[in-house]
Amino acid sequence: GAARSGPGAPRLKAAVACLAAVGAVALAERPARGQAGRNEDVLRYGIVTSMMEDVNPNDALAATLVLVREIIAGSQIFKEARAALYSDAASAVSAVNAGEVDVVAISTLDYLSVAPRLRADPALVYARRDGGDTGLALVARADVGDVRALVGKRISVCSPTLQVPDLAQVWLRVLTLEAGLPEQAVHEQVVRKASQAVLAVFFRQADAAIVPASAFDTQVEQNPQIGRELHVVTRSPSLLTGVMCLRRSLDQRARDWIVKQATSIHGRPFTRETFVVLKVSRIVPFEARMVEPIR
Repeated sequence: GAARSGPGAPRLKAAVACLAAVGAVALAERPARGQAGRNEDVLRYGIVTSMMEDVNPNDALAATLVLVREIIAGSQIFKEARAALYSDAASAVSAVNAGEVDVVAISTLDYLSVAPRLRADPALVYARRDGGDTGLALVARADVGDVRALVGKRISVCSPTLQVPDLAQVWLRVLTLEAGLPEQAVHEQVVRKASQAVLAVFFRQADAAIVPASAFDTQVEQNPQIGRELHVVTRSPSLLTGVMCLRRSLDQRARDWIVKQATSIHGRPFTRETFVVLKVSRIVPFEARMVEPIR
């Protein structure tokens, strides 16, 4: 991506390497279910892999551990930070409900599906751009003017975790329904990276693509020819990709500390590097309105 080719690339690569080493330690530190290690002075953070968009899981885990350590810095409540990866929402829910995880980062779709049984509430979100959420874009060549023109066509859908259903896949179904098309009106081709989806359209291996709008805008900036040959048919409303939930039984002083520190660490030098790894700009407070477009 752009970060690799920019002037700060060597520094960023070094930071990622350092973080990956820390991440290996974090994985080793993860306590087994039911074991001790529930000390109240340890802040335990879990992240579900569905939260990760085009980010190496080990890098994301390592960066998360650095962020959590920044959150507890100067605290009289926490003395240690731990981070762990969860491959699915169900295992993360079990860990939270068993008191083994204090904060869990989970995709919005996963959260909505497990909310009735998750003993934790949304408190924070990763801000992708300016407002804590992002949008999707349906991209095609000039001969595609609306969704109805895509009947029987190939749609390359960007799904970073290959999770089914992905937010992009859900939006595609909404688009076809709103256009009065049957559910199987288009042929989906799921790919992991936004660049793959866009280039598939560019090289006529697909007829349209659904990608994060910001990712398409970045590709156009890097290669103006893409912008000349492809256009945005429609954009989604801003969609919250994930939430950070705090365990309900967590002490109120601890909850207040986490929210206050998490929303103010984006200006610290090394924290900025970790945000680059996670592809976010900052952490902001959660608001209920953020999930309404997805419900």
